[in-house]
Amino acid sequence: MLVDRIFSACLLDDPTPAQNTSVRLPGRLHGAALATVGSGAAGSLSEIIIEGVRLHLLSLAESAATEQQVGDTRLALEEHYAEFPDARPSLSEIVTAAAVMGGHQAAEHPALIADAIEDLGDDADVEDILASVRGALAQR
Repeated sequence: MLVDRIFSACLLDDPTPAQNTSVRLPGRLHGAALATVGSGAAGSLSEIIIEGVRLHLLSLAESAATEQQVGDTRLALEEHYAEFPDARPSLSEIVTAAAVMGGHQAAEHPALIADAIEDLGDDADVEDILASVRGALAQR
């Protein structure tokens, strides 16, 4: 899997250096990197570039791994709900939970949540429903 290869390549020391052609940096970024090397905070410009590439690759791999985990969780939930359809939360319950977790005042107004769902439809996005409730509260 690509994510595993990226993690392994970034986290394991490789005694065999590979050579790359020159890297063109924006002038100010180059100047900042040279100042960092000059201050002793980094050993060389190459060291800064290598660490930057490594951290960027790790970030991309972590994002991909998180997306895979979310997909796996959704699949498991769908399988569970197929077997136990009554366990599936209603849209109102999902919106209320999102409001509670987000500290949104809609959590204390279930009737406004129900009104927003009725207005926007059962396929409405949670954030749209919360925005509708926020608007209704502002009009009070």
